[in-house]
Amino acid sequence: MFMVNRKMLVLSLLVLVSAIPGVFAEGKADKKNVPAIIDIRVEKSREGTRSEARHYYLKVDGFNVPDVFSLIAVNNDVFTFESRQNLWGDDGYVPRKDYPLPYSIGKNSVEEGSLEQGWYLSDTRKKGTPGNWCYVEAGDLRAFVAPSELDNFAGQYDLESIPRDEGTLQKLE
Repeated sequence: MFMVNRKMLVLSLLVLVSAIPGVFAEGKADKKNVPAIIDIRVEKSREGTRSEARHYYLKVDGFNVPDVFSLIAVNNDVFTFESRQNLWGDDGYVPRKDYPLPYSIGKNSVEEGSLEQGWYLSDTRKKGTPGNWCYVEAGDLRAFVAPSELDNFAGQYDLESIPRDEGTLQKLE
């Protein structure tokens, strides 16, 4: 059976992509069709005990996702924000492998003003939406947002941070 070294495969793909003319312009990748890079960091507290907790942190294209969205979909991956009610369990943006994509695909094109702003309100992904944009939900708000604009979007709509521990837990030193 033929086994491929993952590092060599990734390196080969990067070399191949960088060799394609027009993919990179002015040192920036064309984000129209390039999927987002997702970085999930999991930290554990009280590891190895009955009270072990996992804290999930999410970055998209190098930008931290603020703790304000109840759901975020990036590429074909869905994450829901969870708050712990006990010392143990999960908090933060937890990956949901069994979740269907929470938005539909539309026929209308995204407006140029929305592209310049970095987001638009909708639960329908419009044609021409850059491949790295995230779908987010916060209360009744539904939107597609560029990773670089997640903080600005949250500020524009006065989104409040979601507590990771439901406010009922005492911080352990």
